[in-house]
Amino acid sequence: MDVILYGKNRDAVISSNIRDIEEFIEQTNDEYALVLTDDEIKTIAVSHADSLERSGRIEVMGGLAAKIIEAFSVSPYFTHNDFASGICRIIDAFYQTKNDSNDMIGDDDLIKFMVSSFNTVCGGSIDHLIEHELPKLAQALLSENYSNNSRSETETDEYE
Repeated sequence: MDVILYGKNRDAVISSNIRDIEEFIEQTNDEYALVLTDDEIKTIAVSHADSLERSGRIEVMGGLAAKIIEAFSVSPYFTHNDFASGICRIIDAFYQTKNDSNDMIGDDDLIKFMVSSFNTVCGGSIDHLIEHELPKLAQALLSENYSNNSRSETETDEYE
């Protein structure tokens, strides 16, 4: 049985991811000088599809892998040798954080937080990002939502 991800089978999702990544690299090569081999692009595309499956998520618009590649391509902490494997881990952490925070943060804001944390407090450590900063973010978002909901209920009760 084929796994269906955002209305497409797994192979179609992987093909779409490959096209998105290749298009991004082609359009921005002068700006970022990012070079990924065909195998690295395929690895990222397959990993992205795997992350979607593992997290039980769908991606409606597509293009997330390319967005994450773009955001992290200027990080001083990545070398060409570890870029593809690092991006795969970051994509997986992205979806885990979306689940852990009950989608209380938008995609672009989460990517900005991830890049900022990775380049500053994490000192380029993906492990630190995944094990410390992203769980703290998810917890803060959930706590904020709980506080906002509690206040809303209290305020509503006062006016009834």
